[in-house]
Amino acid sequence: MSSVKVVRVDVDDGLREVVVEDRYQRVLLVVTSRGAFLGQVTVPAKRTLTVESQWGAIAASLGELLWRQRVRTAFTRAARGPDAAPLDGPSVSVIICTKERPEDLRRCLDSLAVLRTQPDEVIVVDNGPGDPATAEVCRGRPVRYLVESGPGLSRARNRGIAEARGEVVAFTDDDCVVDPRWLDGLGDPFDDPLVMAATGYAGPLEMETRAQYLFEAHGGFQRHPERVVFDGSSSSPIIVAATAGAGANSLFRRSVFDEVGPFAEDLGPGTPARNAEEKYAFYRIAAAGYRIVFDPARIVWHRHRRDLPVLRRTLHNYTVGEFAYTTRCLLGHGELDVLRLWRWWPRHLAVDLWRLRRGDDRAIPLGLIAAEAAGIPRGPWTLWRSRFRRPANPPLPSRSKEPQAGEPRVAAGGEAPMLSVVIASRNRRERLREVLATLARQTYPPERFEVVLVLDGSTDGSAEMVRALELPYPVKLLEQENRGLAATRNRGAREATHEIVVFLDDDIVPEPGFLAEHARAHQGRDGHVALGYYPPVLAEQSLWAYAIRAWWEDHFRRKAEPAHQWTYIDYADGNCSMPRGLLFGCGGYDEDFKGRRQDWELGIRLLQRGVTFDYHPRARGAHHLATGFATALRHARQEAKDDVLLGRKHPQVRGQLPVAGEAGPGPGAPRRVVLLYRRRDAAEAVLRAGPAAADRLERLRLRPQWHRLAHRLLRLSYLAGATEALATPAGFEEFLAPVWDERSVETVPVWLDAPGAIVVPPAAGVVSLSLGYAGRELAATRAIQVAGQWDWREVTERVVQEAQWPMRMALLLRDESWGTAPPERSRPPEPGSAPPPPPGSR
Repeated sequence: MSSVKVVRVDVDDGLREVVVEDRYQRVLLVVTSRGAFLGQVTVPAKRTLTVESQWGAIAASLGELLWRQRVRTAFTRAARGPDAAPLDGPSVSVIICTKERPEDLRRCLDSLAVLRTQPDEVIVVDNGPGDPATAEVCRGRPVRYLVESGPGLSRARNRGIAEARGEVVAFTDDDCVVDPRWLDGLGDPFDDPLVMAATGYAGPLEMETRAQYLFEAHGGFQRHPERVVFDGSSSSPIIVAATAGAGANSLFRRSVFDEVGPFAEDLGPGTPARNAEEKYAFYRIAAAGYRIVFDPARIVWHRHRRDLPVLRRTLHNYTVGEFAYTTRCLLGHGELDVLRLWRWWPRHLAVDLWRLRRGDDRAIPLGLIAAEAAGIPRGPWTLWRSRFRRPANPPLPSRSKEPQAGEPRVAAGGEAPMLSVVIASRNRRERLREVLATLARQTYPPERFEVVLVLDGSTDGSAEMVRALELPYPVKLLEQENRGLAATRNRGAREATHEIVVFLDDDIVPEPGFLAEHARAHQGRDGHVALGYYPPVLAEQSLWAYAIRAWWEDHFRRKAEPAHQWTYIDYADGNCSMPRGLLFGCGGYDEDFKGRRQDWELGIRLLQRGVTFDYHPRARGAHHLATGFATALRHARQEAKDDVLLGRKHPQVRGQLPVAGEAGPGPGAPRRVVLLYRRRDAAEAVLRAGPAAADRLERLRLRPQWHRLAHRLLRLSYLAGATEALATPAGFEEFLAPVWDERSVETVPVWLDAPGAIVVPPAAGVVSLSLGYAGRELAATRAIQVAGQWDWREVTERVVQEAQWPMRMALLLRDESWGTAPPERSRPPEPGSAPPPPPGSR
């Protein structure tokens, strides 16, 4: 085979006949839907590819994916109502690094000029002494042309980052052409604060030569047909880096390089190590506990190397770079998962040889296989040469930063609310000092607020420290014996002078606009609760710290989703505000709660009274929470005891509490719970030894093993607390009785033929979605996981997994968005069948 015709097929726009020139033996259909990559289908070349033959090939290969996407879209419209406006995207700097390829660069810049969403700037970094032809291509275009003579692609990328002004830096190669929608909807992947990088599909611009065909047949670039989130807090960063995507289509938060460091300048093209600089960047991002998203909506087209000798060199360089960077991860970072990755290579080379022996036309020549294999031993050697024998680049100039003035003070008129900031504190003197100092620097006028500080059994000299401070706002200092957080918050609110009460934890350091945002939330409004944003500040870099950060950031991200369905689990009271009359009108905090869950309990009563919750991310404070794993085990035990108390006070939520996750399929205490009652001493011994064992696994970088052990220890500690609160197996069974009662489940209908935003009943426990069509229920699925918030993406994927087949039938009958209605079927469509084609494709 010498050449393949590459054709992009968008199933939403309708398929059209394709005329195939005589020189092509096959046609590669790159299938997209809703602007995102869906998959690749190769078909034999004919003079004319009809619409029917294209649909047949697409159905055979991608039918399941098309159905999943259609079910996903149908449920979203039926449950959320009209499409929500896209989230505002971050500012973007596009960076193209180039060297002596002016024609390729011209083609790339031409594609950037027709982007539907234009970047804030385009930076071209000429990685050489300055090529007049390259400068000429940039002349007259809206680009910044920079010359970076320090050798190496990493060096050029770092220069672009240093000069960039955008919140996101987007990289593509000079031999790529970007899709017109490349930068559309960046608010989606980057709405998660933990997402530090996004990648996408990098497909073949052409396959005119055998070398180009073989590169693609050999695997091409990493690609996925659906959105994938690689989570560094729970996955191996080595595996993440290997599968996340290609540097030719990569976008990064610029701020991540300040934390994990710039691209390694002893890796990548232009160095002896040849390659893998982007994989090492992905590795460091994942190792820091952050996330990388493969987003199929990010599409670029790469011009593969046309000649076999060049392809041979390319494959050799890829292998050299792979083993150079993984050697660094093994020796420099102790990543034992590198050995797992290395075990893949013998199998990969064996497949190459097997294809060659069978005469498979995807087989690469023996010389190319040998070139790949030769790169394996050279990788470690070239890493040493890059690091110690190669002249170091001089430091790049620091990114120029304009001096930023402090936030202006809010000019509060007579209508601006007076605020009482209630702080409950116990033995956190130094952190409390910092909190009080930052309240003195608020943009809100100090005469418009007071601080009511309640010391709950503090013995560390906090009272003396507060009395010695000179603060611009009034402070009421109250001291009491240790009574717990609920009682302390109530006392602070009762002693408050003003109607609007702002609750602030003593380990949350507010930003300057914190009080101004809480004041805005209540100006002209009444009867609602404002919930602020307090992202964790990690005191240590550990796997458990990353897991805590991920939990909290997901908690806040879900509350920011359009059409969020509020539940009591959303009410986290470390940073919130409400009218004092509203708080005590529903009875205040329940002082039976001495440890935790006082916020969930109050949230239930507030929602039952019809109180609305609003999320205000600009009311922000930095949460300096404890991140020790032993502390987490103690908290898990206390949470179980308080969950039992919460479930006794509000039986309807028992099925949504974590303890319900220990229930069996039917009545009766599960065997593991009964065993815990009998072997409590053994369980306590495991819990005492557990943190040390987890610490050893973490030091060995055995992340999957650490996560399994940590999950089991937390579950055991929680169960230990539950069994202490529920003294006997019979008591355990009695507590969980409502879980097995279907009457305790709130059912929310979702009608596919009558779309509209659903409403979850206030203070509901277990919520089930009843998916229906034409007045008939098709399927039912649980909406929220145990102890979970409403998460639209998770709910949608659960529907796709559990209710796909009955929804397919309804969509075939309805067929509103796809044109004609096919005959009714008496059974579900066969696996692999595609949905009906859209209008205009027949």
